[in-house]
Amino acid sequence: MSAIDRIRSLTRRSRLLVATAAGLSLAGIALAADASSAEDRVRALLKSRLPKTSVTAIDCGKVGGLCEITAGENLFYVDSGARYLVIGRVYDMQTRQDITAARLLEMNPDMLVGSAARANALASGGEEEGAQQLAAAPTRIERPVAPAKARKLSLSS
Repeated sequence: MSAIDRIRSLTRRSRLLVATAAGLSLAGIALAADASSAEDRVRALLKSRLPKTSVTAIDCGKVGGLCEITAGENLFYVDSGARYLVIGRVYDMQTRQDITAARLLEMNPDMLVGSAARANALASGGEEEGAQQLAAAPTRIERPVAPAKARKLSLSS
């Protein structure tokens, strides 16, 4: 029995479901191709407008109207025509989430939470080994700063 004979043997409702599923599959493929082509277009535009910036990832599907650009450890956004560049936080007002912070945390956990994430990762690797690696890691020493002495200025000169 051929595929066409099988489709003909289905009831009208079943044929409608098969046609709908096929249509949705094609629409999904078209949307994926469109998103891919948008990302390729943005990549080409960024290459011409920011030639010294090494773009590592582009995601045009995360935020409507904006493409998220990852360049090394940097994160910024451009519109789909790569005309406007946005550096800053993007918030989802409906879910009340900081989308930029979540992405930065994915990229580099130490960036947002300081060395606490690194210390936890080292500690979970074994107390002795983690303590040795943490002790060997460079630390920043905070020194108190003396307040500036008050000075008088002559306004006549």
